[in-house]
Amino acid sequence: MKKRTHLICALLLLLLLMGISSGCANGGSTVTTTSTTNQTRQPEEATSTAAPQESVQSTAAATPTADSDHSREIWEKFLTSGEYKTHLSNFAQSIGREIETNELEYAIYDVNADDVPELLIQFTSDTPFYNTWLFTLQGDSIQLVNEQYGYGQYCYSPSQNAVIGSPEWKPFGGTGYWPFYRLNGISFDSVSTLEMSDNVFYYIDAKNVEKKISEAEFDSYFADKVSLDWNRIGSLQKVEHSTKPDLAEYLGTDISSFVNMTDGMKKLDTTDGSEEYSNGAITVSASYDSNSICFISIDKDCDYSIKGIEYGMSFETATELATQSCRSTEDNLPYYKYFVMDDETKLSFHAEDEKVVDNINLFAE
Repeated sequence: MKKRTHLICALLLLLLLMGISSGCANGGSTVTTTSTTNQTRQPEEATSTAAPQESVQSTAAATPTADSDHSREIWEKFLTSGEYKTHLSNFAQSIGREIETNELEYAIYDVNADDVPELLIQFTSDTPFYNTWLFTLQGDSIQLVNEQYGYGQYCYSPSQNAVIGSPEWKPFGGTGYWPFYRLNGISFDSVSTLEMSDNVFYYIDAKNVEKKISEAEFDSYFADKVSLDWNRIGSLQKVEHSTKPDLAEYLGTDISSFVNMTDGMKKLDTTDGSEEYSNGAITVSASYDSNSICFISIDKDCDYSIKGIEYGMSFETATELATQSCRSTEDNLPYYKYFVMDDETKLSFHAEDEKVVDNINLFAE
């Protein structure tokens, strides 16, 4: 009996020890599993992080392979050859006339962060409203992506990788909207709109879902806004200016000294007290309270030019020359041009036959 009792106790003790051993083994397995899970998560997270990179690489592989310098060469050739004009015909038809080169500006900028710059052209004769064309490259092939008329110039948002477009109307009284677009290949997609209504601010996503935001949030979308570097298309043209001495150098100098050095100058009668002299080809004048030349004019062939433009020059060439160094165009007629120049002087010239310059005028500001 005692032996049987001892045997039973021994068996119970053995079973108890096996259970403890099994419990320790299970505990070791749990630690190993947790450790294995942690080790497994790290590759999963790395894979998750790598996935967008693979997507970006895939997108980049589909984008043009031309580098920035090569792309710029393509764009400049496109502009200097005048090929771009074929894409402006619809707008020209809408305004009922041809578009002059001096009414156009261009910017070359990468607006989708793919290292291949795009070309933008804007029509400037209706500022602060602009008509803007956006072109992109597919290999070496040029594609017109978008054309839009609206208030203000196109800008770029690096943080959003988006173009800030032009709204159809000018914001007023705490009310307005600003569309954001993203260039994907040859698609120019609306991604969001920021809206302000009676100084209350909204964010509208691509699905037209509207969300009220704070003014600080609203402003943050414009915090890194890049204003593009716009240049006149005419500045790319290699136009030969006159080699004759430039009378513009005498603007602001003493009128008596100029009259004494120039043959045939005679004083003209004036009614406003100003001094004015002419030799039939060149006319200069000074205001009644100054001896400094404030106006110069050429009306006949002579040995001088004004701002590189001479009498008898092609009207088209004169226009291109003036466009290269003007700040704005005030009058743009087929027979008469009037510019505010970069140095703040005012230049005008005239061609009765719309072909050859027959009068040039320069005024001090």
